Amino acid sequence: RFRQNIVPWTPQQRLGVGEFGRLVAGSGRPSTVTMAPQLQNVTQPVEDMGTWKISHFGYTAEQEARLGSDHHCSKCHGLPVSPPTMTSSFGKAVLNSPALLKGLCQMYFRRYDMNRNNSLELNELQTLCDDLHIGLGMSMSGITPEALKASVFRFSGGDKLNAREFPLWFAEALKESIEVHQKIEEQAAGFLPFTVRSEDKLASIKAPLDVSMQDVIEAVAAVLELPSAKTCLLHGDKQLPSGETPLSELGLSEQSELTAIVVG
Repeated sequence: RFRQNIVPWTPQQRLGVGEFGRLVAGSGRPSTVTMAPQLQNVTQPVEDMGTWKISHFGYTAEQEARLGSDHHCSKCHGLPVSPPTMTSSFGKAVLNSPALLKGLCQMYFRRYDMNRNNSLELNELQTLCDDLHIGLGMSMSGITPEALKASVFRFSGGDKLNAREFPLWFAEALKESIEVHQKIEEQAAGFLPFTVRSEDKLASIKAPLDVSMQDVIEAVAAVLELPSAKTCLLHGDKQLPSGETPLSELGLSEQSELTAIVVG
């Protein structure tokens, strides 16, 4: 335990001698004394969570009809049945995590193997590319049938992919898509960059100006690992609104610094 108001020994006391260097009677060899450190104002380190971007998410009517209104499966260990929001940040995390890439590829393979022949054929891969593009804002749908066939041939030597070949193909396709998608995002207007910190974490966020504050709060809570239902955002001493209020109505400037707190 830490103790306060400890009077440290003088150098003479530590050596067992008096003021003029004479051995103090009864002191013998100086004993070892463990000093308890005094309390100081120590600043808790803040973990940098990196840069994140909030992206719009949505499915077309055709996708809703094909995938169903409930895109989550209780038997898939929390993984969505349909592709999750594949932002550039999440895509990079997938590419940097073999375990995450493996899990997602297994989910994709089961989902898009429509005829259950344990392989993904060109038409099934094209559907996957279209879904990633239309539903998730990625740029993979621009690939031509000839280019898709050539990319598949590089990994399988044919025109379809088995469960072992698919992750290799998907990783390369995702990497290429992220590079193109990043260029598009960088050119897109209407994003507000800001920083947000919690008690022990810091992150840079880019959010569309027309996104609701509820979406902003949920995204911030996910990045900073906070309970979204109890998370509030502060700008200075002012609590920001939640709900459907658009981010654009708050009048925040670029690089505003926000604070995330947990209430209740």
